[in-house]
This record gives sequence, structure tokens and C-alpha cells, in this order.
Amino acid sequence: MRDGDNRMKFPPSLAGFPWSFAPRASSLLVLALFLPLIFSPARAVSGEAERSIGAATPPAAAAPPAAAPGFVVQSVPVNYLPAAEIKKLFQALVTPGGAALDQPGEKSLMLVDAPENIRRLVEIKELIDVPEFAGARLDVFQPKRASADELSAQMTELLKNQVLPAPGPFFVGLAALAGVNQILAVSDGERAWNFTRPWLERLDAYAGPRRRLFIYPLERGKLAEVEEKLKRAWEGDKEAAGPAAPGPSAATKPRAKVDPMTGTLIVYGTPEDLQQIKKALDPARLFEEFKQKLAALRRDFEAARKKPSPTG
Repeated sequence: MRDGDNRMKFPPSLAGFPWSFAPRASSLLVLALFLPLIFSPARAVSGEAERSIGAATPPAAAAPPAAAPGFVVQSVPVNYLPAAEIKKLFQALVTPGGAALDQPGEKSLMLVDAPENIRRLVEIKELIDVPEFAGARLDVFQPKRASADELSAQMTELLKNQVLPAPGPFFVGLAALAGVNQILAVSDGERAWNFTRPWLERLDAYAGPRRRLFIYPLERGKLAEVEEKLKRAWEGDKEAAGPAAPGPSAATKPRAKVDPMTGTLIVYGTPEDLQQIKKALDPARLFEEFKQKLAALRRDFEAARKKPSPTG
């Protein structure tokens, strides 16, 4: 557009842009900007009417996500840790198909999951969202080859015995997550995690073959119960697969057997297979063990913060 003094006038949204083009270039640029607006059916409303509508209509609030069958949506308040830190942990522990979502502007997270798993996640949140962990950083590490249980134990020993060339005093506590082959790292800052992560990756790279033997201790009184569960699971897999149904070959399926002599479950498979079998046999035990690990991490983190600084 041009007014009486023959100068180009731009819409208010473009007025602050540093226009320094030649007149012909300016005309071409304006034409390129406004052609889509002229020929788009969605722009049938006049500019003035459109501006008034936009000013009168506030942005719509985000609707809660639709829950899958059997899932529910629940808001979980966060008190001492940033919601983004706890979200890292929740994302690793939600049921497949579930979600942990931010709620912008609020100190809370939205969980979409099965009611029983939400109950477990809230219990875990109550253990980690406490004053003792205020200021902590949470990270989740996904091993590619190693078992999370073994890798976290190895790294913890190296850190505890000060075998690695650490750049200075810091705290990192590690705990294998429940039911998944991942590790929770609780540290006192970015420097600690940036030192720990490369060492986890190195140890993971030398972990040996992914498919191997694992020994899982069982409660003596539950050996027959575990054996019966394994038998039912095996028969269920055969019925579900059928004679001609495609699926993983016998060479890639995990194998598990109860050893009454040692009171253990012997599993041949990947670390993920082991975690899935443990979760299927006794999910409550897995979460109780993880809650105990969190309690130990909290004690260690609090003790490390109380230690006097070497320079203090």
C-alpha cells in the first residue's frame, strides 16, 4: 500500500523489521508475502474483523490427552524437585502406551497410565520429591549391551573407591530401575553427570554378548509358584502363536528354568528379557526393591552434602 506522500506502508507486524531493500526488491518481497493471503480461502474475513476476533478470543487451554482403554489421567503435584527432573524418571517407568506430560506453568505432571502403575509411580515420587533431594539432577541411562543391575553396581564400586580420575568432589548415585533395563542417576549437578555418563558408556561397550546367562535369586517358599507361572506363560505363548503364526524363532526367545538346588531362576536371554520375566513374576517385589534403592540414595546424597568442602 502507498499513502499520499508515495511511501510504502507495512502492516504493524512487519513495521519493526529493518527494511533496507531497493524499491523493486521491496515490492517483490511484499508481493511474495501477501499472495498466499489473497488467494487462501481461510483468509476470507477482512483484516479488521480478523483482528477483532483474535483480540476477543483467548487461546484455548490444552485438553487432557485421551486415555487408552484401561488407562486413566491423573495430575501429580511436585514440591521440591523441578517437574522436568521427575518427568525423566516417570517416562522410563510408565506402561507402554502411557505418558508423563508437562503442565506448563504448574508444579505438577500429568500421568496417563494404568491405575496400578500410577499408584506405584506416585509412591516413587513421594520418595524422591523430598527436601533431601532438593537441587538434585536426575538422569536415566539406557545400556545397549549390559544389564542395568550389573552396570550400576560396577560403576558404583568405581566411584566409591575413587578408581576413576574424577575432576573434583561431586556426588552421583546409581540405581537400576524396576522392570526396565535402565539406570537412574541422581547427581549434584551437570558436571557430575557429564563425568559419569562417558564411563557408563565405556563399561557398557565392553559388557560382552547381549544374550547370556543370568542368575536371579528367588524366595525358597515360592519356587513351585514361579515354576508354575513359567509353565503357564510358555503354554500361553504357544497357543497365541499358533502353528503358522510368524514370530521370533526359538533361538531368539528367552529361556528360563527354576533351579531348586540353588533356589534361583536361571535365565538365558538379553538383559531386557530378564527384566520382563522378573516383572511378570513379581512386579510388587521389583518396585519394593527399587524403593529401597531410592531410600539408600537419599541417605547417601544427604551425607555427601553434609561433608565439609576440601577448600572450606
